[in-house]
Amino acid sequence: MGDIMVNKATQSGMSYAEIRSVLHQHFSTLLRKHGDRIASQGQLDTLRAQALSAGRDLGFAIEEEEEIATTKEFIAKHKLPISEGTPEFATFRKEFDKAYRAYCAKALAVNAEYDGYTFEAIETHPIKAESSPCTAITLSDLADRYVQERVKGGNWTDKTEREYKAMFTRLTAILGDERDCRALTVVDGRKVKEVLGSSNKSNVRKAIDAKETTHKAASFYSDTLHAKTVNKHLATYGSLFKWATANGYATANIFEGLTIKVAKKSEHVRTAFSPEQISRMVSELTENTSGLVRKDYQKWGPLLGIFTGARLNEIAQLTPDDVRQIDGIWCFDINEQEEGKHLKNKASSRIVPVHSKLISFGLLDYVTAMKKTGRGRLLHELTYDQNNGYGRNLGRWFNDKFLGKLGLKDTQHVFHSLRHTMVTELKHANVQDAMLKAIIGHAQVGVAENHYFGKGYKPEQLSNAIELTHINPL
Repeated sequence: MGDIMVNKATQSGMSYAEIRSVLHQHFSTLLRKHGDRIASQGQLDTLRAQALSAGRDLGFAIEEEEEIATTKEFIAKHKLPISEGTPEFATFRKEFDKAYRAYCAKALAVNAEYDGYTFEAIETHPIKAESSPCTAITLSDLADRYVQERVKGGNWTDKTEREYKAMFTRLTAILGDERDCRALTVVDGRKVKEVLGSSNKSNVRKAIDAKETTHKAASFYSDTLHAKTVNKHLATYGSLFKWATANGYATANIFEGLTIKVAKKSEHVRTAFSPEQISRMVSELTENTSGLVRKDYQKWGPLLGIFTGARLNEIAQLTPDDVRQIDGIWCFDINEQEEGKHLKNKASSRIVPVHSKLISFGLLDYVTAMKKTGRGRLLHELTYDQNNGYGRNLGRWFNDKFLGKLGLKDTQHVFHSLRHTMVTELKHANVQDAMLKAIIGHAQVGVAENHYFGKGYKPEQLSNAIELTHINPL
């Protein structure tokens, strides 16, 4: 009969695992308070100890404002999606009884730790100071501490910090900011998943006022949000609560296992351009037969992407001084030394030789002209966007107008596909993997590459590899 009820419970509002998780978190919190009380006031009196032995804690939980008298009252107090008279209710009642008896047994064991003195290292239960990680903490305070630690550790770029803060603001708007994070359960995690699952793609990008009520925040989301975006939020919240659990701010990761399984679709995979497609693009960019190229960034942005394989924003934020000679070789110095520059990671900072084709197209003359006119950046018409850096307009123009006009626009080809194309070209030229990563800006693998090869390849070596790509782009 018990197995039948468990199976039925999984088909209702809460699964069997969710029921156990809620009870585990609740009684774990009670047990911690129990230990703190004993450490502060001394062992239980005879009456309370006898009550625990009988599986009935007389008033101890009530004093802590954690009423556990009946299953019905517990469900109502914690707003669990369980209706009285259902098989799920019967399952919860059975599990509640098991959890409560286990709590009583453990509470007695904690009390027994103080029966004597062994003069060995024993677990103690000191009083938590107000600043202790185990004191009550709201969602916004939890998110602030998490963000501060990540930023202090140099783990995030400014863009990443803004994205995470926005997602945490949404989390607070959905769940509210008045509850102790330790009281949140998997039911709350599932609520967040359900709200995000009915979110509008455009609305979810907007920051929600932290003062909005939970009801207003929930109604703010209306239409369907892509499953991958929902998963990004859930993974972010899972990282937050994993950290919170490790640091004593929460009792469990309430978002663990909640992500949506998404089938991989080949049509959304970014692929390299073919040599014929590259030839068409280079011809149009240099000869401008269709009149598409009206600004400097529209010509040089894609050309730099084709012949360097650099990321969109790495190209967009280049300055005239970043094009310089090193050991007699003209190179792009991809760095984040000036204000407004940001790289994806440490390996992104690198030297990429200038392909001879770019020189033949007049790149060096263009660089000289930019220096004479005092331009701060090579692609000077591009403006800075807080969320997308300098590359936003270049990416939009290339993806929508340029590729569209050439008949190359589809879901598989975007500006980033130029990076895939360079990787493909280098592999076809049998360039060794370590050198390929040095050109592209990927982290090296292995002790030798990471520890002993600190200065990297010489510009001449990199140049020889670059020259093996796009031999006949026209």
